[in-house]
Amino acid sequence: MRRYENIPVIKDDNGRRHYKSAIIINAPFAPEDIYVRTGPGDRLDTLALDYYGEVKYWWVIASANKLGLGSTAIPAGSQLRIPANPQTYVSEFNKANQ
Repeated sequence: MRRYENIPVIKDDNGRRHYKSAIIINAPFAPEDIYVRTGPGDRLDTLALDYYGEVKYWWVIASANKLGLGSTAIPAGSQLRIPANPQTYVSEFNKANQ
C-alpha cells in the first residue's frame, strides 16, 4: 500500500490536483515490536524489506520513529522501533484519514 493510496485528491482554483492533507498518527506500540540499531548503509526501505518482506512499508517505520518522510536514509547507529504488524498501523492511518 502506498501511504497516499486512500487520501482524496482535490483540485485548486487553477485546476491543479493535490492530495488532501494526511493525518499522521502515532504507530501503536506492541510487545512484539522489534528494536534495532542501524548500521552503515541501512535505509528505511531496506529495513522494511528485511522485516516485512515489502519495501512499501518504509513509511510505517519512519512514522513509528518520528523521522521525516522525505528520505529513506538513516544515520548509522540510530536505534529504531520496527512495529510488529504494519497492517495495524495502515488500518489506523486509513481510519484517521477517511
